[in-house]
Amino acid sequence: MLAIRSATQIGELLRESILNTRKLIWAVSYITREGMERFRFELEYLGKKSGSMEILFTTDHGITSADALNELLLISKLGSRCILRNIKHINFHAKLFYFKLNDDTIRIISGSQDLSATLDDIGNHCLVLEGTEEALFQHLQTGKEKNLLACVFPEWEEWTENSVVWSVEKNTRYKAQRTETGKEVERMLDKRRKTEALWKNEIKTSYRKNRDALQGPFPQGYRFLSHVESLHDRDARIHLGTDRNAHVYFEDKFLFYVVINDRRYASPNLVFYPQPNGRLKDGTSSSPELFFPKLSPQREIWNTEAGTSRDEIVVVRPADGENILKRASEILDSLRHGR
Repeated sequence: MLAIRSATQIGELLRESILNTRKLIWAVSYITREGMERFRFELEYLGKKSGSMEILFTTDHGITSADALNELLLISKLGSRCILRNIKHINFHAKLFYFKLNDDTIRIISGSQDLSATLDDIGNHCLVLEGTEEALFQHLQTGKEKNLLACVFPEWEEWTENSVVWSVEKNTRYKAQRTETGKEVERMLDKRRKTEALWKNEIKTSYRKNRDALQGPFPQGYRFLSHVESLHDRDARIHLGTDRNAHVYFEDKFLFYVVINDRRYASPNLVFYPQPNGRLKDGTSSSPELFFPKLSPQREIWNTEAGTSRDEIVVVRPADGENILKRASEILDSLRHGR
């Protein structure tokens, strides 16, 4: 006899199954502390009645909780035969739950959640197969497998060969490593937060007025400046300091100074300067070499495509400035993406 059904209350189904099983085998990618808390009572109950448990998991990426693993190791001391297997260095995304119930019925639950708090989320769909071992074997086998477990877990042999039996000693080392990694990540994030606090777009009203004046006579220039401003929303590493014109930075490096309608040239125009106009933002230094050689590798190019280039000062006008503004945007994007 075989029954196949779908269910949405996978958390409740797992609890009921644990309470009525004498053997469980689970394969889940990660085990979180919150997930363990949700099923503590049922797993301790199984441990006290000397049920059999085997759980395969992975510690890759540090997502699995050392505290949750410690709880499972303690449950094994209650009398249960509990084996924890840590699968290393292979792609392991299984979410399978196998139960041999008290009446010898086999129940297999296949879901999309690990052993985490999300198992209790309403609407988590899962597939349930339930029946005698013979009925399930006939349904699942492809002619090669010699036992039901091999049908349920086709990669079982590969998983076990690439796993180590977990222990208190291994868990202690894992917790220490995970703690130190967490501290290092937090130190890096804290440093990043402090640094990024300096990487703010400083957009003054006088600059906005100057920029907006380009919309009619020089729409390409207006779009370029608006684009540069918007980069800060996507990636704080590109940021501006403005008065009437703008200093443009990448992280702590000044790239260029752009003047809107420079009076020394026919308007409308944008003029790129490698030298800053006055004081830079605190904590930054001048690095126009990251921008200008790529913008103007050959001066004659800008004589034909963008107007004039004098001492690396690049003047951009509406008639033929589209190419150079596109190139300037590409350089900023390449800096953002590390190219």
